Amino acid sequence: MKRFTSLNIIILMLITGVIRPQTVTLEFHSDGEDQSGFYYHQVDPYIVMDEANNNFGLVFTQLGYLDFFFPSVRYWQAGDPWNNQYSDDINPYSDEVLDSRLHIIQGTNQVLILRGDDDFTPQNVNDIVGTWTSSYKVGDGNWTLERYESFTRANTSYRDYTSGSNEVHFLTRELTANGERLKYYKRTASGSYSPDGYDVDNNTSVLFDLTVGDNNTAYFCYIIGSNIKVRKYQENPISIATITQIFTPWNSKLQKMVPPTIAYNSLSGKTMLVFSDYDTNTQLWSLYYSESSDQGATWSSAEKVYENTRVATYPHLSADKNSGDFFLSFLSFDDSNISNHIYLQVIGYSEVEGGFGSQPLEIADLGELDNGSGLGYRNRPIHSAVIPYESSTQLLVSSVYFPSDNYEVDVRLYRVEFPNTVTYTFRNLIVDEDPGGQFTLTNKVTNTQETFVSGSQRNLNLDDEYNIETLERRFDDYNYQGTVKDYQHHHWDEDNSRFKLADDFTPSSFETGKDAKYISLASITLESIGSIQIRDPWYYDETLDEQPDDFYLYTDVSNPDGSYEVFLNQDPQQQDVYYSLRAPLLINEGNSVYQVFHRWLAMKANGDTLSPTGIFENEQSRETRVVFTDSVATVEAEYFNVTLIGEGVNLSESSGELILFAPEYIVINEIDVELFDSWTISPQGGATIT
Repeated sequence: MKRFTSLNIIILMLITGVIRPQTVTLEFHSDGEDQSGFYYHQVDPYIVMDEANNNFGLVFTQLGYLDFFFPSVRYWQAGDPWNNQYSDDINPYSDEVLDSRLHIIQGTNQVLILRGDDDFTPQNVNDIVGTWTSSYKVGDGNWTLERYESFTRANTSYRDYTSGSNEVHFLTRELTANGERLKYYKRTASGSYSPDGYDVDNNTSVLFDLTVGDNNTAYFCYIIGSNIKVRKYQENPISIATITQIFTPWNSKLQKMVPPTIAYNSLSGKTMLVFSDYDTNTQLWSLYYSESSDQGATWSSAEKVYENTRVATYPHLSADKNSGDFFLSFLSFDDSNISNHIYLQVIGYSEVEGGFGSQPLEIADLGELDNGSGLGYRNRPIHSAVIPYESSTQLLVSSVYFPSDNYEVDVRLYRVEFPNTVTYTFRNLIVDEDPGGQFTLTNKVTNTQETFVSGSQRNLNLDDEYNIETLERRFDDYNYQGTVKDYQHHHWDEDNSRFKLADDFTPSSFETGKDAKYISLASITLESIGSIQIRDPWYYDETLDEQPDDFYLYTDVSNPDGSYEVFLNQDPQQQDVYYSLRAPLLINEGNSVYQVFHRWLAMKANGDTLSPTGIFENEQSRETRVVFTDSVATVEAEYFNVTLIGEGVNLSESSGELILFAPEYIVINEIDVELFDSWTISPQGGATIT
């Protein structure tokens, strides 16, 4: 994009738990745009992309003061200076224009504005309120009414500029004799509307959003009562969560119950929904997300994006089609005092990492919480978009601003550029201490490699893939706060599934480094008359110089004293990696004497037997997952003693864990005498004699 050749590079710093850019570009602010002598509110920010001319702009609604409303929709286009391209003024009635949205129809001379008009004065509650769609023809200078919907309030619209589609999708909230309902429309590039109305759900609140996914299919998210729902066009709604927020105001511009937000990423094919809520259990404000990777057929359970004692509200989600990532903008403030300031923040979702960053970026101070008096406006105060014209990632975020010197509300637009490089710190960590050691970092794109000490920083290219390897597998006899223990590498960062010493990763602007986490070990003993095999994901084969994550003979990997060191409490129900044990099914001791596997036993240090529940996945299966707890000192494979009577008789294993032998007498543990043909040991446990 030509006009972005001299952008400021933003350096990210970690300060008191929040990553702050040193420089954020303030692209536009609406204060002082009108000099009529009245106070004016500029609200409803919406970023407009003009991809045909490699430019962007901002549309907002301007409202008057002291009940003399002069509602207008204004579009300001980026430039030097910015200029007011279009202004859609209507008569000065006591009403408010809501959710103004402007879409540039590429390949035509049209600009489309969708707006809602609402009369909030009590004496006019029965007056018609409506949604207008107006098209402006460049060079003509006149606005022409294209469509009008009566008895509607609030609307939102979306056009997928990243795919080049000129279709515009929008939702309105219709007031009916039986309550409210959402209606959906689609405007084609030729100006026709279809369908002619679609009931998304009855009794739906004003809180809703939409996005456009595959094949120009619309997705809606909304609140019904306290339920967050998502719906693909022409399919049944899916409930995502139940929220606890209540519909009460912080001020006349900001409500505690806010719309959810939804966005589709054309590169990853992922649709994501985000909502805000107050967690009554933790007493923390939280942002939650749910995602679908199968065109809305299924949605993941709601997971926390971020939580804080400070309010986290009014989320707005935008997709970056160049990376598959998402950017989530939101307002953050401490509502314990109305003089506290409101801050605009953003946190990113990395498609490569499969999750959100741990800390948000702080973009701007938006003024004091109590400076929201004036008009009874209620709507979404944030809009964001990713500029699709550059190789570097640039995020535009617009928000309302509350000046401290008067009651006006302004609109401001910020540009945040995420640089092509990011600084990472690499550390070995025992709990919270750096014990030292070294790393080897390999750039898999340039095939360059370097080794450095723990705690070092390196500048990484965001577009490259790297491999980081900690060279310290163990720290023996390490003194952590007065306690000496052996520590071994367990996982990277907060992801237990990344258990190997070397880890592949792609850098993210929302992360500050990579940590190799070390956990203390416990010694246990494995006993059996046969050769036990253990699957230890953390086992390091010095001969092969790798971690094969496979079964190995216990005698091959055990310590000289017969003990074996393990991590405790690696529960397969809660962990991504875990231990498994395998014992031989059949042991031939000669002279028609055999040992047949019976079960697994776990014992304390004093020899007392432990209940197998919670230790073995199946104690009767010769191959089972196992959890070593602090009470487990010894694990033993128990066998039946089987003696065959008759010359030339023998046992043998076959597929399906079946023991076969000739029809002769057999003695099991020298107690039971039976005549049978075969004995089947189920892989899931148990035995059958036939």
